[in-house]
Amino acid sequence: MIDWAGLINYSDKIVSSFLSGHNLYLIKLFSIVATILFISLGYLFRGSIKNACCALVVEFKILFLYLKKTTLEINAANKTYILFLFIVLLGMLLYQVKYLPLGYDEIWTWLNFASRGILVSIAYYPAPNNHILYSVLSSITFYLDSGVVGLRLPSFLAALVLFWILLIVLYRLFKSNYVAVIGVCLFFSFYMIDYYSMNARGYIYITLAFVGSTGALIELSKQKPKLNYMFWLGFVAFSVIGFASIPTYLYAFVSQALVFLFLSEISRKRKMTIAFIYYSFIVGVFVLLFYAPVLLISGFESVLKNKYVLPLPRQTVLSMFNRHVTQTARSFFVNDAQLYFFMILSVAGIVVLFVRKKHLYGFVLMGFVLLPFVFMYLQAVIPFPRTWVYLIFIIVIGQCVVLKSFEDIYIVRVSLISVLTPIFFIYFIYANMLNIKRYKKENALYSSIKKSYDIIVVNKKQLVIDSDFVDVYLNYFFVKNKIYYNPVRLHAIHDLDHHLQDFVWIHDKNSSFFGKLNLNKKEVIYNDSLISVARIMPM
Repeated sequence: MIDWAGLINYSDKIVSSFLSGHNLYLIKLFSIVATILFISLGYLFRGSIKNACCALVVEFKILFLYLKKTTLEINAANKTYILFLFIVLLGMLLYQVKYLPLGYDEIWTWLNFASRGILVSIAYYPAPNNHILYSVLSSITFYLDSGVVGLRLPSFLAALVLFWILLIVLYRLFKSNYVAVIGVCLFFSFYMIDYYSMNARGYIYITLAFVGSTGALIELSKQKPKLNYMFWLGFVAFSVIGFASIPTYLYAFVSQALVFLFLSEISRKRKMTIAFIYYSFIVGVFVLLFYAPVLLISGFESVLKNKYVLPLPRQTVLSMFNRHVTQTARSFFVNDAQLYFFMILSVAGIVVLFVRKKHLYGFVLMGFVLLPFVFMYLQAVIPFPRTWVYLIFIIVIGQCVVLKSFEDIYIVRVSLISVLTPIFFIYFIYANMLNIKRYKKENALYSSIKKSYDIIVVNKKQLVIDSDFVDVYLNYFFVKNKIYYNPVRLHAIHDLDHHLQDFVWIHDKNSSFFGKLNLNKKEVIYNDSLISVARIMPM
């Protein structure tokens, strides 16, 4: 049944049993015990907590001054560009959040987590499809809006925060107003960034976590004692956000750790190495506490030995590298033209670093890009391309290196101000329009199923399903509108003639049943490249 019907059908069947009896009792007990323990510890250590809060207030004042100084360093012309860019991004994301169709995984999140509350979201882990932090946040925004907007609101807000953090990190890294602005334009023109900036999944959160934590580590490498503590706290906070979103953030975290420890050791900064290990341990403690409900209630194996993530022979993994790289590249970019342009610019960035005898930085960028292949080989798995979304930040840094390397030339600097920045801004708008067009095409199934749902409800026809994807979408519409339905599985029907006299059949175009039935073309209500919806009379 699981193989045929897909993960969503399996999950939908077991979630009811998960929410009843022993598990429901454990969830309530865990929440009560955790609350009592939290209050008790707070009371016992109230003095230490008060001192820590006072220290944090001081640190936040220092951070505020740091951000204020950074903002003042950005000239007036670029402030106008930044504000205009932010308003355009805000408008585009608002449109996408409200009007673009829901995807399969988003509806999976709505059905199994957002609509079921915080306790279920934080404790129920049937598959890697539960991005726990996002599920918890969407369970909260669900009360503001139980539809598309409430489901996508956490991603939308994270994308807006990411915009400002990315701008600050790029400016602090390159000390250039124009390079930072163009870098932001390039970053938000990536199809995958645009996609997950409004998609109800956790991938924009791991991107935010990686950009924020990397920015903190960059600042720490500059050795500014007054800000060190604040940046270590930032590293811890962003890293916890990454792990809480998706466990596969481990790839990004390990990459950071290897690069940072390597740079610390060759620079003979042993204190930095020790500090990194110490704060990484703190990250581990917080992550363990966050996942405690899942580990205690859903079980350790739900996370550590998930049956939907199976290792492959390493020889097979090696043979799939080329295809995986191609799939990842095409998922990052909206079309091949954009892919080739960014590829050339990224390679040029690494070449510039080596030409300018900044070999160490060139190897760092190459290391971030090559480490995923090491991880895949060691783990013997081929992850989804979206797992590497955090690498887009590394790609943009490589492109910014090219722009920065020519900024010292007067003519280029003038062109950056008067020509290139507006061009890249226009490119950002154009790329986002292409991204929206591609998204609509890839998620056309939502509109198709919405029409099918309307037909079923209006005509009150019996429903027959031969598609696990269709099942997910129809579940959403029926559950959201509080209408009970009991579909018949076509694979379970042995005699169509005597089973039903008149019904709505929803099937995949590639269904083995499709070629066996004599369909009258006039009876087809709707069809596209993905599915057909037809009224079938007995043969």
